[in-house]
Amino acid sequence: MFTQNYANKKHSIVATIDIFLVLFLFIGVFNGMRNGLFVEFSSFVGLLIGLWAALRFSEFTRDFLGEHLGSNPKTAYIFAFIITFIAVVAGISVLAKLLTKVADFSGLGIFNKIGGGMFGFVRALLILSVLLNIFEKVNFMDSFASPETIANSKLYGPTKAFGEVIYPFLKEELHNIRIPAN
Repeated sequence: MFTQNYANKKHSIVATIDIFLVLFLFIGVFNGMRNGLFVEFSSFVGLLIGLWAALRFSEFTRDFLGEHLGSNPKTAYIFAFIITFIAVVAGISVLAKLLTKVADFSGLGIFNKIGGGMFGFVRALLILSVLLNIFEKVNFMDSFASPETIANSKLYGPTKAFGEVIYPFLKEELHNIRIPAN
C-alpha cells in the first residue's frame, strides 16, 4: 500500500511539473507582451551575456574584493560572480528601456508587444531549462521523481534540452567552474 502511494506521488509530481512548465511559459509570454520586444530581447541577451561575463570575468572582481574586503576566496568568488552578473544585466536593461521609449514614440508599439511575447517565451524556456538541469543534479537518487516518471513527461525532456541548443557551451562552462577552497 505504501509503495503504491509513493509511486503515485512520484507520478503526480511530474504532472505537477508539466503544469508548472506551461504556467511559467504562459507568464513569460504575458510579461513579454507587457514589456515589449526591446526589454524582452535585452533581458534574454542580458541573461546570456551576463552569465558569460560572470563566468569569464568574475575572477577580476574576486581579486578586487579580496584585496579590499579581505574575505575568504570562496566567499569573494560567489560575491564576484553575483556582482558581475548583475552589473552586466543592469547595464543592458537601461539601454533596452531607452529603446522601448523610442519604439513607443515612433508608433511601433504593437510590433514591440508581439515580439516581446515571443522573446518572453524563449527567455522563460531558457530559465526553465537551467532549472531542470539543476533539478536533475538534485534528483540524482530519484528522491523527487523516478526516471520512469520523468520519461512520461511530455515537456521535461525538450524543455531541459533547450538551454543546450541556445547556449551550447553553458553545460561545459558550468562544469568547469572552480570555486577556490577556503
